[in-house]
Amino acid sequence: MVSSFTHVLQNYALMQATAKDYVRETQKRLIVQPLIECLLAQLSSQPIVERQLKQLLEHQRLLHPQQPGYVGGNILNLLGYLQVDLRGYDFSNICVWQADLRRLNLAGVNFQNANLVKSVFAQTLTGVVAIAFSPDGKLLATGEVEFVCGK
Repeated sequence: MVSSFTHVLQNYALMQATAKDYVRETQKRLIVQPLIECLLAQLSSQPIVERQLKQLLEHQRLLHPQQPGYVGGNILNLLGYLQVDLRGYDFSNICVWQADLRRLNLAGVNFQNANLVKSVFAQTLTGVVAIAFSPDGKLLATGEVEFVCGK
């Protein structure tokens, strides 16, 4: 992919995951969708677009680990928009800013040492009373208390 495209992905959030729903949906319609259409027109197929995005992700992870920016979150949002099966993707050691993770199946995705600033998850953890990492540092477990008001 051309370096100007990489520059845009690195320095600007294509959509703000933390924005209100109507703003985020407008950003998808006016920014993400036309960008995907442009990539599909230039690269001729979705598998080629996916491969290019995966290569850009690998480049970022290997050559610029933990470099502040939006490239990780933008790639994740683009792949999510394309409804790509993310199993086996490696977002370890990179910044994954402004990623909308609410409707994504993240089973098998590696986020070890990822910086998830301003990314949005499917559920807010409230009442966390315990947290632990697995010995290899690849899994995170939380214990939380659910507050239920009864009659």
